Amino acid sequence: MAETLVTLTFLSALALAVSVFTKYGKWLALTTSLLSIIAFVSLPSDSIQQTGGMVLVISFTIGIHLQFNIYNGANQNVVNGLGGVAICLLLLNLYPVSGLVESAFEYTSESNFKQLIYSI
Repeated sequence: MAETLVTLTFLSALALAVSVFTKYGKWLALTTSLLSIIAFVSLPSDSIQQTGGMVLVISFTIGIHLQFNIYNGANQNVVNGLGGVAICLLLLNLYPVSGLVESAFEYTSESNFKQLIYSI
């Protein structure tokens, strides 16, 4: 399920980058960030310790920041184009092809929280 949501996040980010050529796409950044955080929440709790979980949180924060700027009057095409390309590149480079694997290490809630704050 999580891998499907990550694929939908990537496709949404791709639509965000392509929306430069249209006047539509005002809410695509929010859609990308919501798909990203839903994918992250559906993963195991220690996924933040891996690059795949970390990139989903980073994608979420970028999407929220993009939507905030669009809401405050920034040029929608510029923000969507740059943000969509950035999120696509992050997902392509940092999310593992085989998906997240079960970790051999035991992480505490405190270390997971610290890594989450670091990612944000």
